[in-house]
Amino acid sequence: MAQKLGLDREEENSHYPRSDIIPFEVENRFMATLHHDQTGQGYIFVKGAPERVLELCNQQQIDPMTAQTIDLLYWQEKLEQLAQQGLRVIAIANTTSTEDHRALTLADFDSKLSLLSVVGMMDPPRDEATEAVKLCQQASIRIKMITGDHASTALAIGKN
Repeated sequence: MAQKLGLDREEENSHYPRSDIIPFEVENRFMATLHHDQTGQGYIFVKGAPERVLELCNQQQIDPMTAQTIDLLYWQEKLEQLAQQGLRVIAIANTTSTEDHRALTLADFDSKLSLLSVVGMMDPPRDEATEAVKLCQQASIRIKMITGDHASTALAIGKN
């Protein structure tokens, strides 16, 4: 996505090197990274399941200089619209940190984040998955979908 926006990964990594990471875990439903710029200013970025990331946000970023109280109803409606199209949806949020902050903990996020964006991505089923479902249907095998995606995303994909 950053590349589509014209950002160069290597250049961004050199300006904002990663200091720490909390990898994605099902229990958290997000991943987080801590970066510091050349002046030492810290930045925490979080991406993950929109419902979970929204729980951690108290603001939404309008532009780089303006934040306001988050409008949860607005974002929940947007998430539903994207999910009903069968898109895989993630939310991206951030907050600032201090120069001496070098290790992330879960407490660093609790209602302190500013929502930057929600993103809907096409993630079509692999051909072999579609074929496997067809074979199961032909054999009268009852099919269940287990996914971490939004329920509306799963429903839209299941209908196809």
